[in-house]
Amino acid sequence: MKIEYTGRGLTVDTKVQEIVDKKISKLAKVLPGSALKAHTVVRKEKKGVSVEITVAGKSQTYTAKETADDQATAAYAVLERLETQARKSKTKVKEVKKRQVPSVREPAAWAAPKEPKPVRPRGPRRETLTARPAFEEDAVSRFLAEERDVLIYRDANDESIRVLYRKKDGTVGLVVPR
Repeated sequence: MKIEYTGRGLTVDTKVQEIVDKKISKLAKVLPGSALKAHTVVRKEKKGVSVEITVAGKSQTYTAKETADDQATAAYAVLERLETQARKSKTKVKEVKKRQVPSVREPAAWAAPKEPKPVRPRGPRRETLTARPAFEEDAVSRFLAEERDVLIYRDANDESIRVLYRKKDGTVGLVVPR
């Protein structure tokens, strides 16, 4: 990786260059994708020295800036921040990859498809309903609103049970017992 150093108002110490070289080379292993270049700027401030490091990769750029009394302390603080950023983005990449479905089928899926198990006929499904009293018009409107296949209700006039059902052609049928 190519690392550039710029000193504004002072010269960059060789110790700081060694620290940054060592840490950035380790950090390059952690960065998702590949880091192409890094740029280090050391500035003299009114109170101390500020160090700013920018690491540019193919898809993402990491930047951190710290101020301290001397160059080495500021460099360590900046590199620690960059490491935190890199770890955070790497965990995000790992989480995204965990959620993705693999595009290649596993060899077990290449085998001939298994024969489906024979389906055993079951008895009718049992539901317990309370037939509520309603007039025919109210029952039909409720039946159409619910979009169910069957509605059982008790006629409000003579208390007999009635069944509304939906036919295959979409029309509504009514069963009235004698």
